[in-house]
Amino acid sequence: VSDRKYSVSMLAKRFVREAERPWPMDHCSWRLMLDSHVSGRVRLSGWQEKMESALQRYAVALEQAPPWLSPLEKLLHLDLTFHLPNDMLVKVDRMSMANGLEVRSPLLDHQVVDFAFSLPTNYKLGQGLSKRILQDTFRNELPPELFNRPKKGFEIPLLDWFRNELRARIEKEWLNEDFVLDQGIFSLTAIQELKQKLFSSNPGDAHATVWALIVFQHWWKRQ
Repeated sequence: VSDRKYSVSMLAKRFVREAERPWPMDHCSWRLMLDSHVSGRVRLSGWQEKMESALQRYAVALEQAPPWLSPLEKLLHLDLTFHLPNDMLVKVDRMSMANGLEVRSPLLDHQVVDFAFSLPTNYKLGQGLSKRILQDTFRNELPPELFNRPKKGFEIPLLDWFRNELRARIEKEWLNEDFVLDQGIFSLTAIQELKQKLFSSNPGDAHATVWALIVFQHWWKRQ
């Protein structure tokens, strides 16, 4: 079992489930911590409708992107408007400042962004390459051992932590059954099944769902 936060099998199953939606909502659903299938099982009635409402608002914003943009460029525009300033850049800023680092994002210079949006769509995807412009730009500038190195993420050993150091906190604090009942947000049966799967010999991607729940529970207790 992969110890990555999101395994290939999880992503494939989620892609198939979400592909039934109209394409704007399909894209927006990937910004949720839990996909609609898992969320519908874990949350009590009423929360599914709220999630769908939030997705609809996100999809409306996508459809309101400049009409001359291609579908791909609309997705990029939405990420630039919502995902970067409200998620990725926030994390970078907080973690860098917490460690006394001053971080800059040169690829977000407005002239670079304007130039990128002016390029044809086939410059951005094609020939099986992601980030094609970056790769074409620096192919002859970087040594092969650096240019061809595999991508390295910032994954953490969630499954190992949850089964060992953090197991007691999962059982007694974050997903404690009495707390879940009093909270009245999540289905106790679904939480029990999730914990049973997490601590079984075949946890699958249960640790990714548990991580999303822990983040919410930690926020809930603080607020």
